[in-house]
Amino acid sequence: TWEDRVRLPAYVREQRVAGKWTVVVAVRACRLICTALAALHERNFVHGDIQATHAWVQPDPFGLLLLGAGLCW
Repeated sequence: TWEDRVRLPAYVREQRVAGKWTVVVAVRACRLICTALAALHERNFVHGDIQATHAWVQPDPFGLLLLGAGLCW
């Protein structure tokens, strides 16, 4: 559930310590961020403040929520 979400930098740290951060997981996270940005761009919005701390990860099933769009235009 989304109650279990954690910011992307903390998730990466946890996964690296546990030996679970792989290229596959990194690419999946990047693809989800790109998909979220593409959805914004299709609606003529620009996020304006992309940073890792604005990406929240839901660990299981893996999902990503992009927040911090207060600077959208």
